[in-house]
Amino acid sequence: MKIANSKTTEIVEDFEKRVVETHPYEYILINNDNTVQRIAVSTDNKAFSSTNVVKNILLKLLDKELSKYGLSIKIEAEFDEVAIWRTITTHREELKSIQIKYIKPNLANISASLDQAFKDFSNGLNSQESTLEFKAPSEGTLENINENNTTLKGMVQYAAQGGGSVKISIKGYSKKVSSKQNPIEIGIDELTLEGPNGKEVIDAVKNILK
Repeated sequence: MKIANSKTTEIVEDFEKRVVETHPYEYILINNDNTVQRIAVSTDNKAFSSTNVVKNILLKLLDKELSKYGLSIKIEAEFDEVAIWRTITTHREELKSIQIKYIKPNLANISASLDQAFKDFSNGLNSQESTLEFKAPSEGTLENINENNTTLKGMVQYAAQGGGSVKISIKGYSKKVSSKQNPIEIGIDELTLEGPNGKEVIDAVKNILK
């Protein structure tokens, strides 16, 4: 579907200026399959300033309807797990802290990546969002922060695929590096979504929301 934002713009026609109404839009693709549960939002700054604006509009509309049935929804961006590990590897001798937020309930096909002890602890507290932070001593840095650490790798993977986040504090940096700086983006031609071939459109949507 499309979400439009009514605006006005000034044009020149027959050497005269006049204001006309425009309706720039962005695409919203939703796959509510219980093994997928993904939403994709296109980007067009002429329509909305960011995908977060579209996300918040969608969240407000869906939350209003779901609340009638005692349900709620969270919409969070997935992040590029590879980019986070690249940052960790580059600064492995300078890591002061790492904070990981993960969300549940979540997809069964990714839950295996999270250590059972953390799952049991969160479930026992009925926690929807859980945040763990690991800090180095004041004069030291964190150790064993790498992909060989299977527990940590599983937590980062679960956060990446389940709408969580990772924040890293690096020695000498005033601001933390956040996974929100690396959302997953997919490039696709608009003609593919508007094309005359129905099968191509379906295949394109499935590829985005797989």
